[in-house]
Amino acid sequence: MLASTILGTRELGGSIQPSLAQPGLEDLVGGLIKLDDLGLLIIALSLAVALLGLWSAAGSSGAIEYSILILVFLVSAALTVASANLLLFYIFWELTALCAWGLSRWSTYSDDYTPEAFPIRGAGALASLSMFLAVLLLAAENRSFSVSGLQTDRLGLVSLLILAAVFLKTYGLVAQVWRHDAGRVYSISGGLVSSAGAAVLGVYPYLRLLEGNFAAQTTWREYTLWIALPLGLLAGLAVLSEDEAHRVVAGAAYSQFCVLMVGMALGNRQGLTGAMLGLMAYVLGVNGLFLCLGVLESCSGQRLVSTLGGMAASLPSTAVLFVLSALAFAGLPPFGGFTSRLLVGTEFLRAGQPVAFAALMAICGLTLLVNLRLFKGAFLGPPRLSAREGHWAVLLATVGVLCALVYLGIHPEEGARLVQPAVAVMLR
Repeated sequence: MLASTILGTRELGGSIQPSLAQPGLEDLVGGLIKLDDLGLLIIALSLAVALLGLWSAAGSSGAIEYSILILVFLVSAALTVASANLLLFYIFWELTALCAWGLSRWSTYSDDYTPEAFPIRGAGALASLSMFLAVLLLAAENRSFSVSGLQTDRLGLVSLLILAAVFLKTYGLVAQVWRHDAGRVYSISGGLVSSAGAAVLGVYPYLRLLEGNFAAQTTWREYTLWIALPLGLLAGLAVLSEDEAHRVVAGAAYSQFCVLMVGMALGNRQGLTGAMLGLMAYVLGVNGLFLCLGVLESCSGQRLVSTLGGMAASLPSTAVLFVLSALAFAGLPPFGGFTSRLLVGTEFLRAGQPVAFAALMAICGLTLLVNLRLFKGAFLGPPRLSAREGHWAVLLATVGVLCALVYLGIHPEEGARLVQPAVAVMLR
């Protein structure tokens, strides 16, 4: 009933006209740079996260340098999603990854500001190679660098290369979030990197290159399920016994990224609407968790769960916001992620794929479990440390995130209205 209500609010491709269908807006730079509603949605989500980061960093030492890094990231991300040329897409995709890694190494609560924007690691390097090979094969077979209208006789190989690129690149971002150096405090940048970074570097290439060109073929969709579901379960299980708080949240974030990719593998209207709603909820929810985690770590001076405990007595506002963010991120009602779970889960059952549905629910359950375990270890029990509530701008930003998620949960038709132009682009 709810699913039909959401999807019945507007007819995709009917009453909704692409907002960029006006002359001069879609083709911006001689066929090299183009924008459609899918690209605009990714840019809008990235901009929203960037504004959260700028708001949270206001007044901190180093905020100006941090703001410049965010601006460079936004420009690079916008050029990535607007590139209509495969070569340009790859260049800006790599540049965005470097900017994201630089942001992940930045702290607005520390006196040591060394961006370290080039920490090329194994996962990121393999992702770069994999995407380069995929772009090279597509360009050679089509004798064109256009990102649309692509064809290939090696779809299995090309899709595996693209899938490897997006999963490895996103993992590389998450791995940077949890890496710590002595004396460094990792605060608000983790949410930006894990949300906007994953959207631009992971979700968008998948949708643009595979969904946008090979929607009628099923091979790559099956590969997505076989890769994303085990990875999501593995990431959730891997952090069940983790003691480092950022690794717990980062592992949960990667699990939910895998859930997003599972939803994207559904190529019909309901599946894609649910997946895009899930993307909105993911981008907001992961930032809520990282913002609370940044306050906890900055106020306590600790990042290991075993050294915390009882922090709810000292940081009651942070404790309440963290547990609400955990519930929202797992997709429980009344938060917006529930609508996405409903639409995607219903579609898997309708398609006769109960195993995929069960795995999807298991990943979401694991996400909730690991975050609640973190909440119990850090906030409940007898107090071990003394601290005072602080960073009210960050906490206020978290309240804003939760309010947006509640609004999307209570008014799912509004979320559907926002994502339907992007869905229409993918259904063409």
